[in-house]
Amino acid sequence: MLHHPLFIPVALGVIIAGAIYLIVSYRREAKRPETQPKAPTPGWQVQCPKCSRWKKLEPVRRETLEVQEISILPGTQNHFIHEYKCPFCGHTWHERYTG
Repeated sequence: MLHHPLFIPVALGVIIAGAIYLIVSYRREAKRPETQPKAPTPGWQVQCPKCSRWKKLEPVRRETLEVQEISILPGTQNHFIHEYKCPFCGHTWHERYTG
């Protein structure tokens, strides 16, 4: 098989065709809208209390604790508890917010 005169040209043709296919498919994939970089999502920079790493996190769970009437200005003040989970060490913790 290696002594056949067309072995090397056919093998090189297959390798070049495969490389061209990979390049074209990679460029086509890069142009698809779902593969474009996404706009940053709103979130908070939160530091894990266990491993001390900072990460922009969305709460795993957000729960309203109470709604408080404000007497000075008309309106209400909400108290929330957010549960976070660190993607690095897996630690879960809660933080309270007023908003």
